[in-house]
Amino acid sequence: MKRRFAAVAALGLVFAFVMPSAMGVSARSAAGHATKIGTRASLPAGPADPFAKQDRKYRGQTITYYGGSVGTDHLADVPLAKAFTKSTGIKINIVEQPSGSTDTIAHLQQVFGSKSSSIDVTRLDVVWPGVFGRYLVNVKKSLAADAKLEYKTLLKNDTVGGKLIAMPYQGDFGMLYYRKDLLKKYKISKPPTTWSQLTSDAKKIQKGERKKNKNFWGFVFQGKSYEGLTCDGLEWLQSFGGGSFISSKGKVTVDNGNAKAAFTQAQKWVGSISPRGVTSYDEGAVANSFTGGNSAFARNWPYMDSQAILKGTKVDGKVGVAPLPHGPHGKSSATVGGWQVGVSKFSKHKGAAEAWARYYASKAVQIWRATYAGIVPTMPSVASVGSVKRAQPFLGPVGNHTKHVVRPSTILGSNYPKGSTYIFQALNSILSGANVSSTLSALKAQLESLHP
Repeated sequence: MKRRFAAVAALGLVFAFVMPSAMGVSARSAAGHATKIGTRASLPAGPADPFAKQDRKYRGQTITYYGGSVGTDHLADVPLAKAFTKSTGIKINIVEQPSGSTDTIAHLQQVFGSKSSSIDVTRLDVVWPGVFGRYLVNVKKSLAADAKLEYKTLLKNDTVGGKLIAMPYQGDFGMLYYRKDLLKKYKISKPPTTWSQLTSDAKKIQKGERKKNKNFWGFVFQGKSYEGLTCDGLEWLQSFGGGSFISSKGKVTVDNGNAKAAFTQAQKWVGSISPRGVTSYDEGAVANSFTGGNSAFARNWPYMDSQAILKGTKVDGKVGVAPLPHGPHGKSSATVGGWQVGVSKFSKHKGAAEAWARYYASKAVQIWRATYAGIVPTMPSVASVGSVKRAQPFLGPVGNHTKHVVRPSTILGSNYPKGSTYIFQALNSILSGANVSSTLSALKAQLESLHP
């Protein structure tokens, strides 16, 4: 069952993110970690609950939502919860997840394992359904109206054992951010299309900017030992023609010549065009460096292109986005991400919890979230909404020229958290100076021990 679910999920995600881009949709969000938003940032009031009439029967109840701390997640959650409470009388207690996916997984395992009712609704990474599906309510009936609007492939991704255990509400993929003003200043005609070009351009800009700003760096990315590095590493691997960490048939393929070239290149960035401290950078640190005017190029998720992030910063109006570069034997590749919302089987207020989940994933909220918070919608019909297209104009130019790749979550099933930990720990070790060949050899053995 897990293997079949894996194949369906992979195909579904590729379809879901290629098709919207072809339609001119917009995108943003993350693979798991926090960006702190300035206190001046705020979003408009959220939309009313489309299902308020039926949801008011739960008025007076309070539920806890285990929500995001990534990018604009919490910034958006606050007005959405306020609007939902105004419509229904149901109160929402928002608890932010840790900035690292590993910590979030551990906490959810503890809460669900003890059958605690402390969490009623939780957000879930696209790679978690196989890990937590057995703890979540089947929302196939209660969320049927909105389920008809979603890509069927995404619904299959969130279906475990024939039960729809979560509802997609946000999509994602990695991309390259660059300073348009600095490319012009240093007479660089266009953003780099290869990693060697990025390295050269970053060095040139860094050298010039260091004359006034000693804290300036050419390129920043997610180098911390956490899920974000698994995402970055997969992009490097694929873009060098090194395959994936584990093939669709379950064969561990990480230890090959192109893979060694990819990770050797990344290792050389550290201390050269990237700070040594990049080995502790998550999405938030990357965003802080880039929006603070301290880097020329950055790898991040689409949410960072949102005005909720950029407005009033040193780079406001100076930011460009492009497909991630590639190596000599590969194509531009972007790791697919995405988030779903699920209801705990142990909730004492399942009706109210399902009402919040239905509202949270609804078309009205997806339009609002895409327009104001830079979040990638998961409904194709949202793509044609004018405000969404205006807010996220980059998706066609970037999305149509990027190969979307998926992490081996569906191959590893419930072992994915352990497998990803092996991957990001190995890559962080490489970035910190470890021997590339021996580290990849050890990683291969670790992944093979999981018997994918």
